Amino acid sequence: MGTKIKEYKNRKLVDYIDKDTKRIALFFWHGLGDLLMFLKIYDKLCEMYPDILIDLVLQKGVGQEAICPDAVFVGSENEIDEKYDFIFHVHFPMSEYDKDPMPKAEKCCTDELGIEPFEGHKKLEIGKESRFVGVSFNATALPGYAGVEAPVANLVWKEIKELGLIPIEIMMEHAYHNRKNNQFNFVNCTLRDCSPNIETMSSAIRRCFAFIGTSSGPFHLAMSLLSPNRVAYFERNFKLITVTRQPIKTFDVKYYQEGEVGEWLITLF
Repeated sequence: MGTKIKEYKNRKLVDYIDKDTKRIALFFWHGLGDLLMFLKIYDKLCEMYPDILIDLVLQKGVGQEAICPDAVFVGSENEIDEKYDFIFHVHFPMSEYDKDPMPKAEKCCTDELGIEPFEGHKKLEIGKESRFVGVSFNATALPGYAGVEAPVANLVWKEIKELGLIPIEIMMEHAYHNRKNNQFNFVNCTLRDCSPNIETMSSAIRRCFAFIGTSSGPFHLAMSLLSPNRVAYFERNFKLITVTRQPIKTFDVKYYQEGEVGEWLITLF
């Protein structure tokens, strides 16, 4: 295994690199925020040494694969391959208690790497696709005939979450709000606390990956804003034909089978 460098008091990272250096590893076991602050520095090092393989070594299993899919992921330092000339432990020190505090990225540059200090955030492509699934379990008029009861609503909520998606209740307590339509205790992401406003509701729906609702205002807004193949209808007493002739997906909440919503959402990926 290559030489491990863990201390930078007398020599910085750049002081170890010479004409014989071919491969180095940057052992960076820190949280998401520190990683995002370090990425531009990593790119700068790769730019400075185009003939050297510089691998960013991150902790396996904490989700950072989504940020740096090309990094090397290990469960411990002992798993690092022996191919490297140097393995640099990047401590990414804090400056909160320094006489002249500076961003952590700049302190890393000066105290550990030995390069001109700079800081910034690399622009990422991740997260462009929405993960929100809008749901509307209630109906203002005749909730006992159109609304979804708690046991089925709970199943739907769980199925959305199990796919790594984010259920959000598209429900606002407007001037005609029916007090029978109480929030279910498992619903922890909702528009109910927002000031009722159609533009606000429309903005939320427009950013949804998909929408499932009863015969209600939110459902019809979704039909007006999203592609029909991403909108589904909760059928109870009021069948789909009473609201639209478009052949959208329906779920019979009287005879709901666990997993139906999840299976439908998978087809949209």
